Amino acid sequence: MSGYGTDSGQSTIIPSFDWDGQSLFLLNSIFRYKFGFLYLYNFEKKQTATLISPMGTTCCYTDARWSPDGSYILFAFQDINQGNSARTQLYYISYGSLGTGTKYSPLPLPASTLTNPAELSEPALRPTK
Repeated sequence: MSGYGTDSGQSTIIPSFDWDGQSLFLLNSIFRYKFGFLYLYNFEKKQTATLISPMGTTCCYTDARWSPDGSYILFAFQDINQGNSARTQLYYISYGSLGTGTKYSPLPLPASTLTNPAELSEPALRPTK
């Protein structure tokens, strides 16, 4: 993963990962705060993790979570191109739409939510009752 390793002081921490309960893992490296590049790893195929970028820019993601049924992913995103003015936004998207060019909209949150760029969202999903 980009930003992972012991060369040049890179971190050997994976700040966020989630398992779909079958064979897929979502995880991110560290680039800025605990945000970084988002990867998908298929345990059954045992191949190198695939860099994914649902927002069309490779950085910066964290706290990616699978929906209970594995058909959606929730993640926090900061656009690296906005520098220190980047605001954390949450997205809930269909896993099947990855790589299709779909444009996603953030979840509507109060303006006072996640205003500190170093603040983590730490979302949790649960099955509906």
